Amino acid sequence: MAFSRASSGFDYSLSAYPDLVAGDTVEVWLVVANSSQAAITVAGFQLTIPQAGTHADELTADVGAIQPNGPDGWSTSPGPAFRFLPPGGSHVVLPDDSLTFRLTNVAVNATPGPVSFSISDGVNPPTSITLTKLPPGFRLSALNAVPTVATGYPGSTSLSWTGPPLDSPYAPGYSLSWVADEGDGDETKTVNGLAAASAHYAVTGLTHESTTITLTVSYTNNGQPATVIRQVTVSVPVPAPKASLTITPIWYGLDDLISLAWNVEHASVVSIDPGLGTVDDTGTHPIGTARTAPIYTLSADVLPGYAGGRAVVAARPTPYTLTTLNDGSIRPNGLAVSPDGTTMYVSNDYGSMSAEWMTLDAHTLASTGAASSSSFGRPGNLLVSPDGKWLYNLVNSGNALARNTLPGFGSNSEYIYLEGQDATMAMAPDGTWLAIAAGNALQRIDLAGWTATATATFGTSEFRVQCIAISPDSQTAYAIGPTDYGGQNFNVIRYSGAALGGGAITPLPVHGSSYNGICSAVAVAPDGASIVAVVDTTVFRLDATTMTISAQVPLPALLQFGPITPTGVMRWAGRWLLIGTDQGLLVVDGTTLALVTSAFLTDGLSRSVTQVAVSADGRSVWWNGYQADDDDESAPGTISALTGLPR
Repeated sequence: MAFSRASSGFDYSLSAYPDLVAGDTVEVWLVVANSSQAAITVAGFQLTIPQAGTHADELTADVGAIQPNGPDGWSTSPGPAFRFLPPGGSHVVLPDDSLTFRLTNVAVNATPGPVSFSISDGVNPPTSITLTKLPPGFRLSALNAVPTVATGYPGSTSLSWTGPPLDSPYAPGYSLSWVADEGDGDETKTVNGLAAASAHYAVTGLTHESTTITLTVSYTNNGQPATVIRQVTVSVPVPAPKASLTITPIWYGLDDLISLAWNVEHASVVSIDPGLGTVDDTGTHPIGTARTAPIYTLSADVLPGYAGGRAVVAARPTPYTLTTLNDGSIRPNGLAVSPDGTTMYVSNDYGSMSAEWMTLDAHTLASTGAASSSSFGRPGNLLVSPDGKWLYNLVNSGNALARNTLPGFGSNSEYIYLEGQDATMAMAPDGTWLAIAAGNALQRIDLAGWTATATATFGTSEFRVQCIAISPDSQTAYAIGPTDYGGQNFNVIRYSGAALGGGAITPLPVHGSSYNGICSAVAVAPDGASIVAVVDTTVFRLDATTMTISAQVPLPALLQFGPITPTGVMRWAGRWLLIGTDQGLLVVDGTTLALVTSAFLTDGLSRSVTQVAVSADGRSVWWNGYQADDDDESAPGTISALTGLPR
């Protein structure tokens, strides 16, 4: 194809289909396009070829066989000066419009060489365009790119073509050129010395929205150098700037030291305000404490050569708030929070506490009420129904289940006596039943009928269930505990349906030396696809369907206050797992099972977490600190409220 721009405002492009190969019969196409900003009126066009002959500068020996074709309604006249005339004697070519004229049945003579064509609109001076006749038998395919929309950024594509072999009489040489990103800016990339027939080449580093790749074939024609080209255009997806701006660490309090961390792709200029100004694409910067840090905004402008585009992201310090009740007035061994997150119900162990029941404001932890245990006996772990109308609690050292209407408590108690003592319980998310584990038995309590409807035993009195959890669909219960008195073998057991059927058992490896040194916990993932279990200081993930272990991660054996022991309590809060220990609360990433923070451990005092409550949105959590010292029944405890958990 050859191209020329005329002074009249027309662009002329001339090409042959297929290639203009000596000895072949082809078509010659002329495309006339109005590239000006105004309409152009013409009386016709004339395309002139050389007189008939067999020389290198002549096109054909048989001009009379050529058939001229114009747009519909246009008349034509034979050559060698082929005329194309519009109906009515004139035609208006609007801006960006084009007209196509063809010469068909062109029998190219057998002598390769350049041929000059003349194009005229009858008013302006003629325009000359030259096409080169390729040697006889010279076959060069199109240049193909797969994919035509490049992958990634910078883009890449695979090219292919076929052409005359290097040892042909024309001595062809092949080269490719395109615009590439070489790391320090765009430059034209050229690759010479490529193989010819059925060649393949991978092109990388494409950075512009549209990149034209050119295959140039150099050859000799009657001893004279000549070239022919093939081109293909590859699109590169326009990379909009991509930016992230975060505050680290993920968990931090109001007076903790924090830093900004950012990462930007496909941008030319990156800035952070206030104070930092222009920064690198990736970096970190300390910003003091959450109490004093402002809102930071990162702006990333699009790469040069692309139209528009800016990424703007902001980071607002959002510290958590920790409130702790530690005034010596409580010894809480159980707590629960109302579904709306406003009221906390607390059970105090016996001793010098003046009240065994209390209600607190869940936000401030200020007391809002108190009651004696006259109708409850010794209270223990608590649960509130999803509708907030019932309070369930384990009483009398865990050998009975009591319930009471809310918001008041201390009267109207109803009891169900359990199969054993030291029970633990879990409520189905739909609020229809409780799973109660006591000794080596698991009971299902129907809450509407207030009766035990099913019991499953574990076959040995030495199997003592330490904790249970129920799936999000309220259909399956999981229990975990040791299978022998020494605590060297732990099992997770799955029970399904109203009859607690199934009993699929998965053994868990442990490394403790005695039962007293090993505690366990279990929780079902929010999607129900897996369960997480803690044995000794190892966190396991199991597939909820196959009950096979898919991951296990040890918790640090030593933290700042010495060895820790899980206490059998574990809850989900958003994407975090909260694990109770004998020294406070640990936070574990629910995806990786890695420890996130141990900031909520106590100051070395043995205050065990025996219950954890989580708000419906997963942004608030409450837990107790229970000093289980039988020699000092008046030892006080703590209650902690943590709000603003990171998402």
